[in-house]
Amino acid sequence: MSAESTPAGGPPEGASPTSRRLGRYTLGTRVGEGGMGVVYRARADGAAEDGSRDVAIKVLRPHIAHDPDARQRLSREVATLSRVNSPRIAAVLDADTEGPAPYIVTEFVPGPPLDRVVTERGPVTGEALVDLGRGLYEALTAIHRVGIVHRDLKPGNVLMVGSDPVVIDFGIAQVADDVRLTMTGLVMGTPGYLSPEVVEGGAVTEATDWWGWAATLAFAASGSPPFGRGPMSAVLDRVTRGRTQLDGVDPRLRPLLEAALDPEPERRPHNDEVMAALELYAAHRPVTAALTQRVPRPAAERAQPPRTPPRAWPATPSTAATPQVDPTRVQPAQPTPQTRVALQQGGAHGGTPGGSHGGTPGGSHGGTPGGSHGGSGHGAARPNHPMSREAPYGADRRPGPDPLGQPTAYGQPSASGQSGQSPFGQPLPYPPGQSQRGPDPRIGRPMRTGTLAAGLVALVGLAALVPLLSWGLLIIWSVAARTVDHAVTALVLRRHEAGPRRSDVPLTVLASPWHLFVSALSTGLAMLLPLAFAMAATVITAGGLTESGLMQVDVGHPLPVGVGSLLGLLMAWWGPGGVSLRRGSRTLVRAILPGQLITQVVTVVLAVGGLVILGYSLMEGVPVSWWPTSWTSAPFTDLIPQVLRP
Repeated sequence: MSAESTPAGGPPEGASPTSRRLGRYTLGTRVGEGGMGVVYRARADGAAEDGSRDVAIKVLRPHIAHDPDARQRLSREVATLSRVNSPRIAAVLDADTEGPAPYIVTEFVPGPPLDRVVTERGPVTGEALVDLGRGLYEALTAIHRVGIVHRDLKPGNVLMVGSDPVVIDFGIAQVADDVRLTMTGLVMGTPGYLSPEVVEGGAVTEATDWWGWAATLAFAASGSPPFGRGPMSAVLDRVTRGRTQLDGVDPRLRPLLEAALDPEPERRPHNDEVMAALELYAAHRPVTAALTQRVPRPAAERAQPPRTPPRAWPATPSTAATPQVDPTRVQPAQPTPQTRVALQQGGAHGGTPGGSHGGTPGGSHGGTPGGSHGGSGHGAARPNHPMSREAPYGADRRPGPDPLGQPTAYGQPSASGQSGQSPFGQPLPYPPGQSQRGPDPRIGRPMRTGTLAAGLVALVGLAALVPLLSWGLLIIWSVAARTVDHAVTALVLRRHEAGPRRSDVPLTVLASPWHLFVSALSTGLAMLLPLAFAMAATVITAGGLTESGLMQVDVGHPLPVGVGSLLGLLMAWWGPGGVSLRRGSRTLVRAILPGQLITQVVTVVLAVGGLVILGYSLMEGVPVSWWPTSWTSAPFTDLIPQVLRP
């Protein structure tokens, strides 16, 4: 045993004292690592020496291997992987979630990730792009057929074996009806490839994966992220508002991708429409012929996650009815399936040239450029562009202790010969020993859209009678919601970096004044545009009604004030800076109204109360009150040009 593979201080827990072994596997080069574990290339007993039957083993880190929750997540990952059987999916071969060093064995995929291929060779076009779309469609269909949602499809999770895509990284894929066990959550993914429902903590369905399909295909076709680059907050805002940047995509394909990237899941095309539109594109016919125009579901219906899958799939064995599989051997161990063969030369997106073993430039699984396991799951290290911070095998890329005991101190060589740098030669931004732990509590929770819509009705009704009071309440709520959102996000990030600690709550309390200050400042800036918009809408409504002869009203009448307030409130909700307001509002409502009965009662009271106040104001013609001030007319009356005054 070489010094490189012999840990200082004795053999590691869970490994043989005479060799680097786990179970019946001999470990080779380290090919990827992240917060949860390290991925190795390995060889099973009796496998050929030419590396044709090598496998990939993901081993849980020592500092979380004894965490029951971490083992539960690994067991969930094994169960998820073992239920999918497709040549487009990296298959699970074996696992041990009970031993001192828990691990999962998957098929070894010798191809580079799609994002690296596109960056090095340029966008995918023509028939190669159609083949890529078909391959990803086949992978997602196989995943959905067994009731699973991948949830994190992106270029870094697609390996190219020749021109054939293979989807990897089910570390955060979950059973469709149990997405709350997901551990990466809002801030842990790649911003440009997180669907709007994931960003806002909504229900994750199959439509989420078709959104990821479109985002991945858009990147492949253009070479650029579908929502551009920039600060995470800016990219996420574009995602939630559907502001795509598809200038580099073939105009004939663009309508399909725009439809699939719609921020509302209900408006996206279903799987059969996606494939029909793609085949029309391949036949040089308009893709719009296969796309059906949809209208969003009512707000109250969108408030809760769907109770049934959105598609009717062919009959397959139910998860509950499937016999329990021994978690340590999910498939027959003999023989280990042969590794996929990558093309050495040629092909639109062939495997990387060079040997199939990792550790050298061009190696198919090395932790160096060209290694298909150095990045996400089995993927290679990806280019260091602002939107490429994907993590290996369902976790974030960062140094940390080797689960087999090898010292990998920050800046020191590891067993694979790597130093404290990323595989593309840049310093890693995190110190060692950090782990990705702790779920984002906003993921998979009810969005409470109905309750929030009722609150909007109440605010509009109040604004038609006492507008300053209504907007004051909105500002107070906005500050509170943003404060909660900033605090929760900071807590999730802190646990992502260092794991749960006893100091989490005290630190959150100590940081609350800062979060409050930032929230108050951002609310003040974010409210400028909605207020201006509300005043303009009030003036235009009053002038339009007066000029048309329908009503003789001024800017102090309840009707134009109500209309202006409604439009202004919608601008505050969906306009710039609205992402934090929406997330924080949903978190606050879930905390204040935890039970279904109390939620329904409050929703009805808000909606009915708002409608009653609005109706009373309009029917009685009660002049608008500018309480708590002593103003007798609208405070912005003097700003209205004389020609525009009603």
